[in-house]
Amino acid sequence: MGRATLLIAIAAILGLGTVLFSSQQTRIATSETTGEYEYAVLARDVARSGLDRGLSETKKDLSAVRSSWDDVEVAGGEYDLAISEVMYGDMEITSTGKVGEAIHTINSNVIFEAPIPATLVVSGPTITVGGDGGGFEISGEDVRMPSRGGGGGFLKPAHGIMVTSGDQVNDVAAQLGDSQITGEGGEGSIVSGADIAWFESLYAEAAGHAQVIHAAAPFLGSYGTYAEPAIVHVAGDFAPTGSFSGAGLLVVEDGDFIVNGNFMWEGVVMIRKAAVATVDVNISGNAKIYGAVVAYEAVPMSTESSCSVVPFDIDGNDVVPQIDYKAQFDVLGAAISAGGEYDMPVTAKLHIGNDESEPWGDWDLALDGNLNTGLTYDWSVPDSLPAGTPLTISSRSWSKVDTLVSGDLNSDWQIAMEQNSETGGGQLQVLRDGDEVPSVSGYLDQSSVEEYIGEYIGADGKVSLAENQVIYLFELGTTDTGSSAFDMQDLVVVVTLSAAEGSCVTDPSVTGNISMDIGGNAGLYYSGEAIAKLGKQLGTIRNATKVVVASQKDTVVD
Repeated sequence: MGRATLLIAIAAILGLGTVLFSSQQTRIATSETTGEYEYAVLARDVARSGLDRGLSETKKDLSAVRSSWDDVEVAGGEYDLAISEVMYGDMEITSTGKVGEAIHTINSNVIFEAPIPATLVVSGPTITVGGDGGGFEISGEDVRMPSRGGGGGFLKPAHGIMVTSGDQVNDVAAQLGDSQITGEGGEGSIVSGADIAWFESLYAEAAGHAQVIHAAAPFLGSYGTYAEPAIVHVAGDFAPTGSFSGAGLLVVEDGDFIVNGNFMWEGVVMIRKAAVATVDVNISGNAKIYGAVVAYEAVPMSTESSCSVVPFDIDGNDVVPQIDYKAQFDVLGAAISAGGEYDMPVTAKLHIGNDESEPWGDWDLALDGNLNTGLTYDWSVPDSLPAGTPLTISSRSWSKVDTLVSGDLNSDWQIAMEQNSETGGGQLQVLRDGDEVPSVSGYLDQSSVEEYIGEYIGADGKVSLAENQVIYLFELGTTDTGSSAFDMQDLVVVVTLSAAEGSCVTDPSVTGNISMDIGGNAGLYYSGEAIAKLGKQLGTIRNATKVVVASQKDTVVD
């Protein structure tokens, strides 16, 4: 071999070695980058686990929660969790997930969605509602409590006024007009459908509360605060002669309610008529109420209102009511991931008789109908349904078509598992009052079934629901009941039934009239915050209150 040939061969060998060495460097760098990415994804999932716990703790105790948890160990990492009250947004939850050098922080601002559907609820066989034509307001637009800074709230509008029947809607609209009654739907926000059963439950709990304050004339002073709402009971007429203010629940029983510019209340004012023929409600001057006012004719405590009872059967996975009814679906949550690599979208559709509905987005498109977002969702059937109409739910989970896709497009996803309501099996369960709670843990330290439905578990450890409720539980990740991924909380939905108008039996033993007049510059303003804060004292409100994420921000630390 000549010298030139030898040099060329050596150069070729050296060149090849250089290429091989560079290629090995690339492989090592790529492996390190992949590892960092996986750590970052897992840190996000660990942070989500902390957030789930924060939401659960906040729901259970509203603002009376432990303030922080440090270095909580979960599969693959640990998280720090902090919960605090802030001025604009009831609670702030900060969860920081840590895996190796990767750190992912989620800041969520949460508020409480209250269970009262209107600013003014007036219910009874005979009611009259009138105004003097002054500058009064009845507004269903959500506002913050003045003691917390005031201003606009974050919730969707409630109704301005809710009465019992459609005829009463027309009567009230004729008396008050539209412009001074606002809320859901805009001006003239007046609807029917008031059901007093829930308010009677609230009244009964408040009446037996250990800290109830029995106020007497001349009704002066201030009661309760944002942090410690009061429960104040008045027997007979309530007509303060001077300044009266406070925060909490004010119950006026079997008496007139007459207030003017010296009156201001944050929370709920309940005027309950049970043993007298007529109750007059007069709100005038510059009186202000932030929260809700409920004036109703009570069903005697010994008599059960048929409006609150919707008898039903469970046929397989179908709920079949036996009277004409309405239905509301509340998604308590969804939680499923691909082994911690990424969150899997969850979609659902409802089956109502022979019809199907997709109220939360297209169930055939992973992103458009995704319920696995950390938010809550609800939907009410717009029309009454005839007795015997079955209803049930189907759901799907979605996985990426390829590990390299971003997941930002619907085309990046394929169906992973579907739980059809016709089959269901052990991966779809329908629970009613008194059933056993499934004893399974959340996968990758996600919230367990017990945590998701904690508010619906009684002292005996069994499911505690109203007679008109069921809970749907879905497993959308595996069919193996022995797997740690089998956690039955990939989707959790509560269904609440109510009797359709005309299906209720009115108890004729209590008669008379509720007469309400509002005038001057008086104002009734819906405040979900003011109502929900009563949940600190009263379980009836706490159990019916929803935690809503008002805003959320993710921060990644390199």
